[in-house]
Amino acid sequence: MSQRIFRIDEIRELKRKFQEKKTESVDKSGQERTPVSLDQAEEKRRIFDLYSLFQAANQIYLSSDQNRLFFNFAQNLQKQLNTKSVLILLPEPGGKQLKAKYSKGIDFLQFSELSLEEADPLYEKFKEKESVYQLYQLLEEYQGNEFLARLISQGFQICFPLSLPDDKLGLVLIGGSTEGIRYSQEVFLILNFLSNVLNVSLKNITQYKKLEELSYTDSLSGLYNHRYFVKRLSEEIFRAKRYQRKLAFVIFDIDEFKIYNDSFGHQSGDQIIRQLGELILKVVRSIDIVCRYGGDEFCIIMPETDQEECLKFIERLRKSIQHHPFVDEFLQMEHHLTVSAGAAIYPQHARTVEKLIYGADMALLNAKNSGKNKTLVYSGEEIPLKNTVQL
Repeated sequence: MSQRIFRIDEIRELKRKFQEKKTESVDKSGQERTPVSLDQAEEKRRIFDLYSLFQAANQIYLSSDQNRLFFNFAQNLQKQLNTKSVLILLPEPGGKQLKAKYSKGIDFLQFSELSLEEADPLYEKFKEKESVYQLYQLLEEYQGNEFLARLISQGFQICFPLSLPDDKLGLVLIGGSTEGIRYSQEVFLILNFLSNVLNVSLKNITQYKKLEELSYTDSLSGLYNHRYFVKRLSEEIFRAKRYQRKLAFVIFDIDEFKIYNDSFGHQSGDQIIRQLGELILKVVRSIDIVCRYGGDEFCIIMPETDQEECLKFIERLRKSIQHHPFVDEFLQMEHHLTVSAGAAIYPQHARTVEKLIYGADMALLNAKNSGKNKTLVYSGEEIPLKNTVQL
């Protein structure tokens, strides 16, 4: 699907020109001149309409996230088109259908289950050609189509496909005019223009999100990095405090990993880190946040988890790692490793980020000092360090 994309510098230049036109219609004292003809009155109306349109485009373009973007888009469409209602359908993650996601001027609950399947002939038509469609005209070609019949019965008159990133399809549905008249060609042009702005803004947001993900991802293990860990642990403690729920924090590392690196080389060690990251992601729950703390240390933030549930999970993870064959591609060998883990629970053991990390770290040291390959929970006591150097 191809479309004319306005660059932001073009939008700003057009906005500047129309602002100049608007300024020219005001005299030096700041008072508007009395229109001497219908043509001048019509020109002023058009200048005002265009200025309002560019204000709407600017608001859409400057939206900082996807939710705000589509909310602003629906809101400005309703205002610029003088329509009773707007409904936006977007693709389901991993699904094969479009579902209602955003609305303006209607009760969203009435349409929350509305969907358009990929197998529907209408889906293919919208995918092939991006154009403004009048629903009653589509009836001639798609008689008996349930999706189309429901839209018309609910007062929708126009639909417009959206070209989304990754070759995805979206759909904008427009209700009847607040003025009770048929939509003109000018309305179609406005819809196309604002959709272009939406598309540019959505691409920017998508690219920013990808860059943000890269900044929070550890390139070796594929897990979140230490920077993201600090951010999320603070957020999760705040959430646990607000809703009075428990939160488990676990930190673990590979036993004798220095000896492994010294024996087989750091490239083999990197393979272990990479494979361990993949294994952890297969074992953890979808709500858990897994990060590489640094070196061979990993940590897991476990929302809504008490001590019993935490121990049960970490023991399962520890045994999965112990029995997993780690493959060395360079030496064509399999290795078996063990890990030691320490855990602390909010608010049982700590109520701040620093103290929760400290508690889990002390439990890890205790596990190391008492034989390795085990999981311990913070006991509330400071763990004496072996072989420390006094400064």
